[in-house]
Amino acid sequence: MGGVLLAINCQEDKLYAYRHLIAEMYAGRFDELAFVVNETCEPDPAFANVVATWKPPPYCPARECPCNDPYYGRHADGVHSKHPRLAELAAHSGGFDAVLFADTDCVLSPSLDSSAVLGMLEGVDVVMPPIEYRPREDWSWCWTHRESGYPSLDRLARYLDRGRLIDHWRALGGAPIDPEPPPPLPPMFAAFSDWLAFRSDFLREVAPDFIAAQEVWHEVAVPTIILHATPRIRFSHCLVLWEGDRDRPLPWLVDELRRHDFVHPIKFGRHGAELLEAYRGLRPG
Repeated sequence: MGGVLLAINCQEDKLYAYRHLIAEMYAGRFDELAFVVNETCEPDPAFANVVATWKPPPYCPARECPCNDPYYGRHADGVHSKHPRLAELAAHSGGFDAVLFADTDCVLSPSLDSSAVLGMLEGVDVVMPPIEYRPREDWSWCWTHRESGYPSLDRLARYLDRGRLIDHWRALGGAPIDPEPPPPLPPMFAAFSDWLAFRSDFLREVAPDFIAAQEVWHEVAVPTIILHATPRIRFSHCLVLWEGDRDRPLPWLVDELRRHDFVHPIKFGRHGAELLEAYRGLRPG
């Protein structure tokens, strides 16, 4: 078959309701479109669906997520995990050269299609948002010292080759790791992980590692596992917005798609059909 599988991740069941809008938005640009959905979601047979069966660890106070999302109420941070879903998606990637995985609110540039993704992956194993090193002494990011941060990552010390991680980071051109964590503890790498393009054979190669890291916060597990496996990484040209910037008006957000591989977040739940109409007004380049 070959080509590119576009896998749209519906982390919450309610997001699957926008499948028709999403399919229309990306129609004709990829070799197949599939939706990654929960077991609690009723799949629509009109679409290709990958049902994720992985369950996050049960709630406990140490793993309480600080996001305060009313959809979940009080919940364990594992409900947001992408990497076990990627491991399950790997089993469906065999007929494709590449897989582009994106959350519903990571809206793709209109220039992005199968040919563009394969071009981005030429000579590398994965295209992803930029990776950064998070030293053990860094308290500026809330996930570094939460239970699913360094404490869970440290429990993978026997599984991860610390020296290989550091060598791959250097090969990627990363800044010196200073100070290095004491052996045998691994360094932590972090990246936005809601948009990823993989060579399919590489995704299948790292799938068991994603499962091994299932208790680690996904924005740590995904870049650390990928970097452990390969330095052949290209960084996407993306726009990821936080805090007040997330309230930018829709015309501004959509216009930024002319200059980026994707923009996050652009919410179907907020904009609905208006997003589709605005998207239609874009032209590649």
